Amino acid sequence: MILIDTSVWIRFFKGSGEAKFAADKIRENTALLHPLVFGELLLGGISGENESLLQALPSVPLPSPERIYRFIKDNVFQGKGIGWVDVAILCSVQEAGVLLATFDQTLRSCALDIGIPCIPGK
Repeated sequence: MILIDTSVWIRFFKGSGEAKFAADKIRENTALLHPLVFGELLLGGISGENESLLQALPSVPLPSPERIYRFIKDNVFQGKGIGWVDVAILCSVQEAGVLLATFDQTLRSCALDIGIPCIPGK
């Protein structure tokens, strides 16, 4: 299973070839959605068709704020250049034991630092 980050969905919905692997993950039933990624995409103005596609995907649970606070401190993310949504995504991915798909290099670096495998490969 693989959680697909906002950066991948944006490129996928724009038809970018570098993000077409997302279609494979959907077909293979291995794509996961995070509630905060869905929220970011809604704020960005996705189509109704894309919204329906995302709502059909299985979702990872959103950790409690207390769990995310502890995750930040345990992994020393202060000053690393990532925000609350990114940390919540990393926490969810680690707890679910799944892969992360992202084009965000800062998020990718933090994920790799704590042992979360990422695609696409760099």
